[in-house]
Amino acid sequence: MASRGSSLDVLAGEEDGGSVVHRICGALDDLIEHSVCPDVVFYTTLVDGLCAIGKIEEAYFLYRNSAAKNEFSVSTCNALVQGLIERGRGAEVFPLVLSMVKNGFASLLDHKSMLAGLCGLGKVEEASRFLGDMVRRSAVADTDTLNFLVLELCKAVLERPENYNLFDTIVRTTTSSSLCSSTTYEILVDFLYKADRMEDVHRLVKKMLDKKFVPDSNTYNSLVVKLCEEHRVDDALVLLKRATCTVSTAASNCVLQALCKNGGGVDVALKFVEWMRTKDQAPDSASCNALMERLIKEKKMEQAFSLYHGTMVKQRFKLDKASYDAILGGLWESGKENEAVKLFQQMVRNGIAPDAATSNILIAGLCKSRKVDAALKIASILPTMGCVPDLGAYKTLLAALCERGDPELVKNLVKDMSDNGRLLDLDSYNTAFLCFSRSGRDAEIHKLFLRMMEKGCEP
Repeated sequence: MASRGSSLDVLAGEEDGGSVVHRICGALDDLIEHSVCPDVVFYTTLVDGLCAIGKIEEAYFLYRNSAAKNEFSVSTCNALVQGLIERGRGAEVFPLVLSMVKNGFASLLDHKSMLAGLCGLGKVEEASRFLGDMVRRSAVADTDTLNFLVLELCKAVLERPENYNLFDTIVRTTTSSSLCSSTTYEILVDFLYKADRMEDVHRLVKKMLDKKFVPDSNTYNSLVVKLCEEHRVDDALVLLKRATCTVSTAASNCVLQALCKNGGGVDVALKFVEWMRTKDQAPDSASCNALMERLIKEKKMEQAFSLYHGTMVKQRFKLDKASYDAILGGLWESGKENEAVKLFQQMVRNGIAPDAATSNILIAGLCKSRKVDAALKIASILPTMGCVPDLGAYKTLLAALCERGDPELVKNLVKDMSDNGRLLDLDSYNTAFLCFSRSGRDAEIHKLFLRMMEKGCEP
């Protein structure tokens, strides 16, 4: 046993309450001098008391130097472990924990406090090593405890990217445990995803399936949706192909929309629609709109019209604003002016207010088809809907009227532009001047020139 000149005696003089420890040391010396060997009850009581007053260093010193240290109670050992962790002495926890395992205390270990304490101190590597030791020695009580430890450790690792390499160790250690469950895999998959380690996610999902663990639908669906939101549709497709559970229609539609907007091209999107049908799933309104826009963008007009008439009309899906613009443009390009006008009217009836983009498409299409009067009528109606055609649309109309040789309508249109707050630019003035000049309306030219000067538009 330690003498009065021991490190315990030195510690006794360094801390508040040192006089108590000093007296304890003296009492121990007296016992030893009289050949009295304190038993485990004595040491346990003494160590418990020192832990209770926060004298962890002194308590641990007694523990290490006690001949009966292998017989300490589990509560005493847990108190020592907790105290050492709180003082940042994680390395000294392991031999103490191993002695507890050796003495059959594995199921009584306070694993959760130990690991949470190490993580809280930033001792993530020590925490990872602690988990590994406990798993290898079959010292973890049950699956719930294992899942808690994995969850807490993954949280701590995720906080610092420099610790991400520990995920490899955690996955290897945890999945080797007989207590590893489907929930354990799902925890690991979730954190690997958050750490942007998609290759590891794919490997772990494959391993999970190889071990006959079936991921629940929520795990798959949430991963698929997250990947699509981050424009990683290829990864989402890989997961879908490996799915052994029911993939939700919402998740499939999320993939379809991502394919239409971000990757793969429209052919891949159309193949995915066929895959959805094999799963008794169908594109929803948002997906149809996204597919419509992509089809028209890639000049696949017949397929776009087929989608519109064959699916969207039958399902009573409403086109969104972008889809209306896309299909209106497609109709004009295909020479289907009457259908375009009807679709525009339907758009208005459905409560979707046209904007500058819509008006440009419509007016440009009508003028191109030499239906200038219809274009003028729409240009006059749009302001009542809160949508004033932009300068580009008015310039298209001016050019069409000039080409037709209709100075009176040019004069009226210039007035409408002014009334609606659209200032003519130099090109617009020149178009009007040309029309007036061809029809010999010098007075109109003079009047318009003065207005141009007033508006500060230099010739």
